[in-house]
Amino acid sequence: MALLRAELRRILGRRGSIFGSIVFNLLFGVGVVIWALTSSSATGDAALRDGAALLQVSVAISAIVLGAVAGSWDVDHGTMRYLVLTGVPRPKLALIRAPALAIAIVVVSLPAMATVLLAAAVAPPPGPQGGGGWIDLFYGVWVAGTAYGLLSLTIGTFLKSSTVAITVALLVNLLGSQIAALIQDKVSHTFGDLLFSEAARIVIGREHGDVLSLGTAVVVLVAWIAALLAVAALRVQRAEY
Repeated sequence: MALLRAELRRILGRRGSIFGSIVFNLLFGVGVVIWALTSSSATGDAALRDGAALLQVSVAISAIVLGAVAGSWDVDHGTMRYLVLTGVPRPKLALIRAPALAIAIVVVSLPAMATVLLAAAVAPPPGPQGGGGWIDLFYGVWVAGTAYGLLSLTIGTFLKSSTVAITVALLVNLLGSQIAALIQDKVSHTFGDLLFSEAARIVIGREHGDVLSLGTAVVVLVAWIAALLAVAALRVQRAEY
Protein backbone atom coordinates (compact mmCIF):
# COMPACT_ATOMS: atom_id res chain seq x y z
CA MET A 1 0.00 0.00 0.00
CA ALA A 2 2.86 2.38 0.75
CA LEU A 3 4.25 1.88 -2.75
CA LEU A 4 0.81 2.47 -4.27
CA ARG A 5 0.35 5.69 -2.29
CA ALA A 6 3.79 6.89 -3.35
CA GLU A 7 3.11 6.18 -7.03
CA LEU A 8 -0.31 7.84 -6.83
CA ARG A 9 1.25 10.95 -5.31
CA ARG A 10 3.78 11.02 -8.15
CA ILE A 11 1.07 10.81 -10.81
CA LEU A 12 -1.18 13.39 -9.15
CA GLY A 13 1.85 15.58 -8.51
CA ARG A 14 2.36 16.10 -12.25
CA ARG A 15 0.09 19.10 -12.13
CA GLY A 16 0.26 20.02 -15.76
CA SER A 17 -1.15 16.72 -17.01
CA ILE A 18 -3.57 16.32 -14.10
CA PHE A 19 -5.09 19.82 -14.23
CA GLY A 20 -5.05 19.72 -18.01
CA SER A 21 -7.03 16.47 -17.94
CA ILE A 22 -9.53 17.86 -15.44
CA VAL A 23 -10.12 21.00 -17.50
CA PHE A 24 -10.33 19.02 -20.75
CA ASN A 25 -13.03 16.75 -19.33
CA LEU A 26 -14.83 19.66 -17.69
CA LEU A 27 -15.21 21.39 -21.04
CA PHE A 28 -17.38 18.52 -22.21
CA GLY A 29 -19.40 18.49 -19.00
CA VAL A 30 -19.96 22.24 -19.08
CA GLY A 31 -21.02 21.94 -22.71
CA VAL A 32 -23.72 19.46 -21.67
CA VAL A 33 -24.92 21.86 -18.94
CA ILE A 34 -25.19 24.72 -21.44
CA TRP A 35 -27.08 22.48 -23.86
CA ALA A 36 -29.43 21.34 -21.08
CA LEU A 37 -30.23 24.96 -20.18
CA THR A 38 -30.61 26.37 -23.68
CA SER A 39 -31.86 23.64 -26.02
CA SER A 40 -35.59 23.17 -26.52
CA SER A 41 -35.03 19.45 -27.11
CA ALA A 42 -33.03 18.85 -23.94
CA THR A 43 -34.27 16.44 -21.29
CA GLY A 44 -32.69 15.12 -18.13
CA ASP A 45 -32.55 11.63 -19.59
CA ALA A 46 -30.84 12.83 -22.79
CA ALA A 47 -28.40 14.99 -20.82
CA LEU A 48 -27.30 12.01 -18.76
CA ARG A 49 -26.95 9.66 -21.73
CA ASP A 50 -25.30 12.15 -24.08
CA GLY A 51 -23.02 13.45 -21.34
CA ALA A 52 -21.93 9.91 -20.50
CA ALA A 53 -21.16 9.22 -24.16
CA LEU A 54 -19.08 12.40 -24.45
CA LEU A 55 -17.13 11.66 -21.26
CA GLN A 56 -16.35 8.15 -22.44
CA VAL A 57 -14.44 9.79 -25.28
CA SER A 58 -12.85 12.66 -23.35
CA VAL A 59 -11.81 10.59 -20.34
CA ALA A 60 -10.29 7.94 -22.60
CA ILE A 61 -8.23 10.64 -24.37
CA SER A 62 -7.09 12.23 -21.11
CA ALA A 63 -6.29 8.77 -19.71
CA ILE A 64 -4.11 8.08 -22.76
CA VAL A 65 -2.06 11.19 -21.97
CA LEU A 66 -1.80 10.35 -18.28
CA GLY A 67 -0.84 6.75 -19.04
CA ALA A 68 1.83 7.72 -21.54
CA VAL A 69 3.39 10.20 -19.12
CA ALA A 70 3.25 7.70 -16.24
CA GLY A 71 4.91 5.03 -18.35
CA SER A 72 7.78 7.13 -19.71
CA TRP A 73 8.30 9.82 -17.05
CA ASP A 74 11.07 8.13 -15.07
CA VAL A 75 13.11 7.36 -18.17
CA ASP A 76 12.56 10.81 -19.69
CA HIS A 77 13.65 12.54 -16.46
CA GLY A 78 16.44 10.14 -15.48
CA THR A 79 14.85 9.08 -12.19
CA MET A 80 14.43 5.38 -13.01
CA ARG A 81 18.05 4.66 -12.06
CA TYR A 82 17.31 5.91 -8.56
CA LEU A 83 14.08 3.94 -8.24
CA VAL A 84 15.82 0.66 -9.04
CA LEU A 85 18.38 1.41 -6.32
CA THR A 86 15.62 1.36 -3.67
CA GLY A 87 15.58 -2.43 -3.69
CA VAL A 88 11.99 -2.71 -4.88
CA PRO A 89 11.78 -5.40 -7.59
CA ARG A 90 11.73 -3.82 -11.05
CA PRO A 91 8.52 -5.57 -12.19
CA LYS A 92 6.77 -4.23 -9.11
CA LEU A 93 7.94 -0.71 -9.92
CA ALA A 94 6.37 -1.07 -13.35
CA LEU A 95 3.14 -2.81 -12.36
CA ILE A 96 2.27 -0.54 -9.42
CA ARG A 97 1.68 2.22 -11.95
CA ALA A 98 -1.43 0.43 -13.21
CA PRO A 99 -3.65 0.71 -10.09
CA ALA A 100 -2.28 4.18 -9.36
CA LEU A 101 -3.19 5.30 -12.87
CA ALA A 102 -6.70 3.83 -12.53
CA ILE A 103 -7.26 5.86 -9.35
CA ALA A 104 -5.92 9.01 -11.02
CA ILE A 105 -8.34 8.50 -13.92
CA VAL A 106 -11.25 8.42 -11.47
CA VAL A 107 -9.97 11.62 -9.86
CA VAL A 108 -9.70 13.60 -13.11
CA SER A 109 -13.11 12.43 -14.31
CA LEU A 110 -15.14 13.23 -11.19
CA PRO A 111 -15.57 17.01 -11.74
CA ALA A 112 -16.84 16.46 -15.28
CA MET A 113 -19.16 13.68 -14.14
CA ALA A 114 -20.57 16.04 -11.51
CA THR A 115 -21.38 18.59 -14.21
CA VAL A 116 -23.20 15.93 -16.25
CA LEU A 117 -25.26 15.03 -13.20
CA LEU A 118 -26.00 18.75 -12.76
CA ALA A 119 -27.11 18.94 -16.39
CA ALA A 120 -29.44 15.99 -15.89
CA ALA A 121 -30.89 17.70 -12.81
CA VAL A 122 -31.52 21.13 -14.39
CA ALA A 123 -32.77 19.91 -17.79
CA PRO A 124 -36.53 19.68 -18.39
CA PRO A 125 -38.30 16.39 -17.71
CA PRO A 126 -38.36 13.52 -18.25
CA GLY A 127 -35.39 12.84 -16.03
CA PRO A 128 -33.12 9.80 -16.24
CA GLN A 129 -35.11 6.69 -17.10
CA GLY A 130 -33.92 3.33 -15.79
CA GLY A 131 -30.33 2.52 -14.94
CA GLY A 132 -28.74 2.61 -18.40
CA GLY A 133 -27.61 6.22 -18.25
CA TRP A 134 -26.16 5.83 -14.78
CA ILE A 135 -24.24 2.72 -15.84
CA ASP A 136 -22.91 4.52 -18.93
CA LEU A 137 -21.77 7.46 -16.80
CA PHE A 138 -19.96 5.55 -14.08
CA TYR A 139 -19.13 2.11 -15.46
CA GLY A 140 -18.67 3.17 -19.10
CA VAL A 141 -16.54 6.24 -18.43
CA TRP A 142 -14.23 4.54 -15.96
CA VAL A 143 -13.83 1.35 -17.99
CA ALA A 144 -13.04 3.36 -21.13
CA GLY A 145 -10.52 5.51 -19.29
CA THR A 146 -8.86 2.59 -17.52
CA ALA A 147 -8.62 0.38 -20.62
CA TYR A 148 -7.05 3.02 -22.85
CA GLY A 149 -5.00 4.51 -20.03
CA LEU A 150 -3.40 1.13 -19.36
CA LEU A 151 -2.81 0.61 -23.07
CA SER A 152 -0.94 3.91 -23.22
CA LEU A 153 0.90 3.16 -19.98
CA THR A 154 2.26 -0.11 -21.31
CA ILE A 155 3.32 1.42 -24.63
CA GLY A 156 5.02 4.32 -22.85
CA THR A 157 6.83 1.93 -20.51
CA PHE A 158 7.92 -0.39 -23.31
CA LEU A 159 9.03 2.26 -25.81
CA LYS A 160 10.15 4.81 -23.19
CA SER A 161 8.39 7.57 -25.11
CA SER A 162 5.23 9.43 -24.17
CA THR A 163 4.83 10.86 -27.68
CA VAL A 164 4.79 7.46 -29.37
CA ALA A 165 2.50 6.03 -26.68
CA ILE A 166 -0.02 8.84 -27.08
CA THR A 167 0.04 8.52 -30.87
CA VAL A 168 -0.43 4.74 -30.95
CA ALA A 169 -3.09 4.67 -28.23
CA LEU A 170 -5.05 7.49 -29.89
CA LEU A 171 -4.95 5.66 -33.20
CA VAL A 172 -6.26 2.51 -31.52
CA ASN A 173 -8.97 4.54 -29.80
CA LEU A 174 -10.07 6.63 -32.78
CA LEU A 175 -9.46 4.25 -35.69
CA GLY A 176 -9.64 0.87 -33.97
CA SER A 177 -13.28 0.22 -34.81
CA GLN A 178 -12.72 0.98 -38.51
CA ILE A 179 -9.68 -1.29 -38.59
CA ALA A 180 -11.61 -4.05 -36.81
CA ALA A 181 -14.51 -3.70 -39.24
CA LEU A 182 -12.12 -3.96 -42.20
CA ILE A 183 -10.51 -7.08 -40.76
CA GLN A 184 -13.93 -8.60 -40.01
CA ASP A 185 -14.98 -7.98 -43.60
CA LYS A 186 -11.80 -9.02 -45.38
CA VAL A 187 -10.16 -11.55 -43.06
CA SER A 188 -12.16 -13.00 -40.18
CA HIS A 189 -15.01 -11.89 -37.92
CA THR A 190 -13.43 -13.73 -35.01
CA PHE A 191 -10.01 -12.13 -35.48
CA GLY A 192 -11.60 -8.69 -35.79
CA ASP A 193 -13.46 -9.12 -32.50
CA LEU A 194 -10.25 -10.22 -30.79
CA LEU A 195 -8.55 -6.87 -31.40
CA PHE A 196 -8.05 -4.66 -28.34
CA SER A 197 -10.24 -1.85 -29.67
CA GLU A 198 -13.15 -4.11 -30.54
CA ALA A 199 -13.07 -6.02 -27.26
CA ALA A 200 -12.91 -2.69 -25.42
CA ARG A 201 -15.87 -1.33 -27.42
CA ILE A 202 -17.99 -4.36 -26.55
CA VAL A 203 -17.10 -4.18 -22.86
CA ILE A 204 -17.54 -0.40 -22.58
CA GLY A 205 -20.89 -0.42 -24.37
CA ARG A 206 -22.09 -3.68 -22.74
CA GLU A 207 -22.83 -4.99 -26.23
CA HIS A 208 -22.28 -8.14 -28.26
CA GLY A 209 -19.82 -8.33 -31.11
CA ASP A 210 -20.16 -10.23 -34.35
CA VAL A 211 -18.61 -13.26 -32.66
CA LEU A 212 -17.81 -12.44 -29.04
CA SER A 213 -20.37 -12.28 -26.27
CA LEU A 214 -19.99 -9.62 -23.58
CA GLY A 215 -18.51 -12.13 -21.14
CA THR A 216 -15.99 -13.39 -23.68
CA ALA A 217 -15.05 -9.82 -24.60
CA VAL A 218 -14.31 -9.11 -20.92
CA VAL A 219 -11.95 -12.10 -20.86
CA VAL A 220 -10.27 -10.97 -24.10
CA LEU A 221 -9.81 -7.40 -22.86
CA VAL A 222 -8.39 -8.54 -19.52
CA ALA A 223 -6.05 -10.90 -21.38
CA TRP A 224 -4.85 -8.03 -23.59
CA ILE A 225 -4.17 -5.80 -20.59
CA ALA A 226 -2.46 -8.57 -18.63
CA ALA A 227 -0.23 -9.45 -21.60
CA LEU A 228 0.68 -5.80 -22.23
CA LEU A 229 1.52 -5.23 -18.56
CA ALA A 230 3.65 -8.38 -18.54
CA VAL A 231 5.60 -7.18 -21.58
CA ALA A 232 6.08 -3.74 -20.00
CA ALA A 233 7.30 -5.31 -16.74
CA LEU A 234 9.72 -7.51 -18.67
CA ARG A 235 11.03 -4.44 -20.49
CA VAL A 236 11.73 -2.70 -17.17
CA GLN A 237 13.33 -5.86 -15.76
CA ARG A 238 15.81 -6.16 -18.63
CA ALA A 239 16.51 -2.50 -19.37
CA GLU A 240 19.69 -0.68 -18.45
CA TYR A 241 19.31 2.65 -16.62
